[in-house]
Amino acid sequence: MRRSLGGGLLSAAFAGWLMLMPVAALAEQPRALSVSFESAGATLSEAKTLEAISTELRVPVQPSAADVGESLRVRVESGRAYVAYVDAKGKATGRFIDLPDGEAAAIETIALLAGNVARDEAQSLLAALAPEPETPPPPPPPLHPPPPPSKAADARDSSTGPRDVPGAIPPPPPLHASVAPRSPSIVDPAIDSESSRTRRPTDLPAHLTLAYPVALDPDIDQKSTNVELGLFYSRVGRIDGFGLNPFVLRSRDGLHGASLTGLVDLVDGESTGALFAGIGGRARGDLDGVEVSGLFRKRLGSVHGLQLSGIYNEATELDRGAQLAMVNSAGRVLGAQVGLVNVAGNVDGAQVGLVNVADDVDGASVGLLSVTDDLRVQALVWSAATTPINTGIKLTNGWVYSAFGVGAQPENGSATLVSPQIFVGVHAPVRRFFFDADFGFGWDIDVGSDFASTDESSQSLRVRAIAGVAVTDNFGVFAGAGVRYRIYDDGRRDDRDPEALVGVQFF
Repeated sequence: MRRSLGGGLLSAAFAGWLMLMPVAALAEQPRALSVSFESAGATLSEAKTLEAISTELRVPVQPSAADVGESLRVRVESGRAYVAYVDAKGKATGRFIDLPDGEAAAIETIALLAGNVARDEAQSLLAALAPEPETPPPPPPPLHPPPPPSKAADARDSSTGPRDVPGAIPPPPPLHASVAPRSPSIVDPAIDSESSRTRRPTDLPAHLTLAYPVALDPDIDQKSTNVELGLFYSRVGRIDGFGLNPFVLRSRDGLHGASLTGLVDLVDGESTGALFAGIGGRARGDLDGVEVSGLFRKRLGSVHGLQLSGIYNEATELDRGAQLAMVNSAGRVLGAQVGLVNVAGNVDGAQVGLVNVADDVDGASVGLLSVTDDLRVQALVWSAATTPINTGIKLTNGWVYSAFGVGAQPENGSATLVSPQIFVGVHAPVRRFFFDADFGFGWDIDVGSDFASTDESSQSLRVRAIAGVAVTDNFGVFAGAGVRYRIYDDGRRDDRDPEALVGVQFF
């Protein structure tokens, strides 16, 4: 009985030790600041850059993807660096700076900028990651113990306190557990004042410019104003209110309010409010608001709001924002792109257009051609009541797809109906089963033996519902039903025909 009780206690202790081992190992793993590094066309070493940032912040760092939670984001492009702090909700707050020539100088500049951004935006995170200060070792014992004091010395020193004893080794100076971090000053009009939490007071209530430097104040490019009214070319330090120029308006230190420009606006620094330009605009810094142009918009920074132009939009990233233009381009997208062509890196939201290109889409990519890393291309062969012979390809991205095909139907005599078709639909997989619903458009061309178009040519609209099963990972079968609405070129009649279909898909 005693041996059994002892064995049970030992077994319980061993089981508890095994349960605590993962917890202890996890607790011993060092915490580190996540830093994502992206270099477009530059040759900077990622390892050296992260090491410099770790040295500047005095915390360990680790490389990570751009969409990890609370982290620092570093992007180098065209001789400039963008460093942003991303909070736990995904909100990015960043700054730009021009990089000097030479890898060592550029890396040091990036590290200094990272230090400024992190200390301004992530004090609590740095404090949590900072290593515990080491307890200084006790001072070494004296090599030669001092001689015992005499009675006369005791009587003499009783009123004046202890004195230095000849031959004794003085104690070492106190060791400081921590050193105050450096606070480098980086002078760049695009990051120095407009990105700080509090801006300088406005210098002038209003200002007039003919064509800079012909202005009421020749030094206006170093000052701020509430209202800027220009005729040909305005160049101011900062606008805190409203700016107007029929031709070109430039703000070197940010724009907060609204601006209206006939041709082009140029903003270095953060923009908050609304910017309107007849032709286009270029900005370096984040946007919190709306910018609208007739032709183009290019922003080296994050867009929290809307970019709208007639031809082309470009931004470093969309942070709960949207782009609307014929062609849209962005790095990371948290929001939506709507246009004829949309190009992005990682998308958390939607791309809607004829052609969509992205590295990864967590959401929807709706278009005739959507290309992502998760794109699945399948070959289709099917038969329908209206076109017995059909072949094509199906491009699936998540829960949306597009399909391109061509069908044929022999008719009376020597004529043949040839039907190119385009479909856009939604795809719902359920284990090995899938359900599709799509809308299609086609051209129904009646051709004779000489391949000349006849009067029977028409256009057709199709609506279909399809169900199928993936027999293997690379082969499936499907069937469905729908309606074809055919409109003839002569305009004299139209047909509405129900159709059933059955087919197979490969790959």
